[in-house]
Amino acid sequence: MQLPVIDALISKGKFEEARSHIRLQCGEGSSLSQAILYGRMGRSFTAQWRFADAIPWFERSIQSINAGRNRGGEWRPHKISVCIEFCYALHATRRYEQFSEIVGELKPDVEIYGNANQRNQYLKVVYMDILNRHRWYMLPDEALVVCNRMIELARDEGDIKSEIDGLNNLSFTYMLNHQTDLCRKYALRALAKLKEHHDDEGKSMAHCYMMESYRLDGNVEDAVKWHHSVRQQVKQNNNPTSKVLADAVLAWIHYKRADFELSEETGREVFLYMTGNRFPFLPVCSLLLLALYLRKKDLSACSQQAFILLHPNIQHSPVEITGLLKAGLSAYARYETTRAGKHYLEAIEIADRKGYL
Repeated sequence: MQLPVIDALISKGKFEEARSHIRLQCGEGSSLSQAILYGRMGRSFTAQWRFADAIPWFERSIQSINAGRNRGGEWRPHKISVCIEFCYALHATRRYEQFSEIVGELKPDVEIYGNANQRNQYLKVVYMDILNRHRWYMLPDEALVVCNRMIELARDEGDIKSEIDGLNNLSFTYMLNHQTDLCRKYALRALAKLKEHHDDEGKSMAHCYMMESYRLDGNVEDAVKWHHSVRQQVKQNNNPTSKVLADAVLAWIHYKRADFELSEETGREVFLYMTGNRFPFLPVCSLLLLALYLRKKDLSACSQQAFILLHPNIQHSPVEITGLLKAGLSAYARYETTRAGKHYLEAIEIADRKGYL
């Protein structure tokens, strides 16, 4: 197998060329060899964020590994790697039940046979499972334990990149829990580590969490400063997640500065991109758009955003906000538009005051 050639092509973004090499070698060699090639085919699609296309290849890889597993233990590390990559694809396509099943099934193999890198990658998948189960809202101490374990394991192995990932995950956890001082503490620690190690994505995420922490605090001035910093990072590395998060904060900044037309234009672009292309479960800017539509007395558009925010697969919001959104939708369905508007306005005022806008 020409795995170094295939891996190099994937890392360079030459996905079709990598897939051509894989196709030429498919059908040759052992079940394990085929499994490895199928796994690389899946990886070539996940690298393009084509997760739905990747899933059948990961399934074929696992089937091939299972077919040849009586030939000794050499299949175990390959199965661990494929299953971890498979989990990312399942998570991105919102197949949460299958995702959780694999996370549970994988645990004993990782603990017994996984190398240090696989154990750390598995912890990231476990962290994703926690995010799913708690709907990206007010994560339990279990999340902090997992993040700290990532950091400890990375330090033991001298793996600075994984240590940075763990610090960023800690920062992200505290951000979701609205503990902004701790969010900034660990983002700054990640940035300090980045002086020892080049990691564009890690640097972008740490800057994003700093920016987001000030938005949660309602601190426009410092949010603007970190927004400029994130935009500079995006210019250098074209990270799409960083760009959309920066644009979401920009929409909020425009709103706070009473530039409502530009806020709506930016917010709609962010919302459509995130829900359509990146993370459908994170309706970024939905509450902000609801506030903007309410200013225009467009209760139909307000109710559409309220409906999205109440979907069971969407990131959770505080009960005092969701309760008012439900009341607003109910009133709107009864054609009680004045009452619906009052409920939506109260929800927006709470969201603004608590940093959820």
